[in-house]
Amino acid sequence: MTSPSRFTKKRIFLIILTLTLTLLGSFGLPHQYKPLPYGLSYKSDVCSVPENDIKFLHDLTWYKGDVQHKEQEIFDSVFALIDRADRYILIDMFLFNDQTGKSTRSFRNLSGELAAHLINKKRSSPETVIDVITDPINIVYGGSHSPIIDRLMQAGINVIVTNLSKLRDSNRFYSPVWRLFFQWLGNSDKGGFFPHPFSADEKGVSLRSYLSLLNFKANHRKIILTDADSTFSAIVASANPHDASADHSNTAFAIKGKVCKELYDCESAVARISGGTLGRLPSLSFVADSITSGCNVRFFTEGAIRDALVRRVSSTDSNDTISVAVFYLSDRKVISSLKNAVRRGVTTGIILDPNTNAFGYKKNGIPNLPVAAELVEEGCDVSFYNSIYEQFHTKMICIRYASDSIWAMTGSANYTRRNIGDLNLELDCAVSGKRSAAPARQILAYCDRLFKQTDTAVTLTTPFSPDKKSGFFSRCKYRFFEASGFSSF
Repeated sequence: MTSPSRFTKKRIFLIILTLTLTLLGSFGLPHQYKPLPYGLSYKSDVCSVPENDIKFLHDLTWYKGDVQHKEQEIFDSVFALIDRADRYILIDMFLFNDQTGKSTRSFRNLSGELAAHLINKKRSSPETVIDVITDPINIVYGGSHSPIIDRLMQAGINVIVTNLSKLRDSNRFYSPVWRLFFQWLGNSDKGGFFPHPFSADEKGVSLRSYLSLLNFKANHRKIILTDADSTFSAIVASANPHDASADHSNTAFAIKGKVCKELYDCESAVARISGGTLGRLPSLSFVADSITSGCNVRFFTEGAIRDALVRRVSSTDSNDTISVAVFYLSDRKVISSLKNAVRRGVTTGIILDPNTNAFGYKKNGIPNLPVAAELVEEGCDVSFYNSIYEQFHTKMICIRYASDSIWAMTGSANYTRRNIGDLNLELDCAVSGKRSAAPARQILAYCDRLFKQTDTAVTLTTPFSPDKKSGFFSRCKYRFFEASGFSSF
């Protein structure tokens, strides 16, 4: 009698499955928990800055009837910094292109304007060193040319495309598969059979671009640093030089002084992991003088943003007020800190984007709808900004203390696991000081306008009203996407 084969089809399948899962774990887990490259998840020292050297900037799009109104300060201020620069310009911007997705609307050519200012500065002042860092989304992860990047490089500008593979993986289920099977394939910018994911007008890309895109990771920073008039100037913003984002509402801090040098060190870390090098920062002499009327400034990157945010919210008491205005809110640690603040009797107001539109694509309201429902149940005052075609792209928190001071932070980071969980590259700026200080008054006027609706002729926000899109199944989907990283937020 013949003995049965030791290797039945079922056993072979189980062996192959076990080996595959072992390999996926070996490739995937280390990249989800590996040490961060040097210089990331950074917090600067606290620096006192004269109040006149700090300015709060905002872009705000709103409607009166059917008429759209736009207030835009951020990129006009960026362009002014470029034009006034003496010897050095450093820019790190996430979206830097003129692609408009499925939208058919006309937009301000922000990307072209920024490129023109940089190129004109290089032509008129060839000795000016210009470094530009950007995200590979602008070249579809190696699958397409960027005409803007090409023009910058042809003008002699140092362009560094961020190497995202050095970062931790946020997509827990997919990224191990990509690292095991697909990362070795590289990519080609000669085109492919698949439609361009961000533009209906550009030639197709390869499947490899989509395979890279699904890792959902980014250098999401938005900063500019220059030298002019014997000092450094910087803007830390939530706004992208992206045409289809031109009407978005955003916030920023403009800072002058020695503290801005910290940004150079932050960006040097990004250049280093990407195999690039920044130009030498000019050496400037700063006279140490006593600051009798000023504010404190501090920069945070990656997970240090979450630490600062949660620590500040957790330290509030019933006499304080928390105001949050943010595009995405989904991080569980931040949500827990806000709920605990409400339980302590802290007045807490939150304004969110409705998450229903992105460059002509319809969205399902996740994560903000189910998160809003959860927070309202706890007693938070939650509203949605009245966006139509554009987004409420702001990423800001302001805490008014009973002690007559404020602490405010804005920058690139949404309040999500991906943005503030040491996964994406992010950079925020925090400003604190007395309410009577000039930047504090600007911040509070902005918050009062949004949260107190001081202009009664215009409805900027509407209170959250629960519906089926914010119910049990939406909450389950949001929690799965947030935990797994299999989403764009």
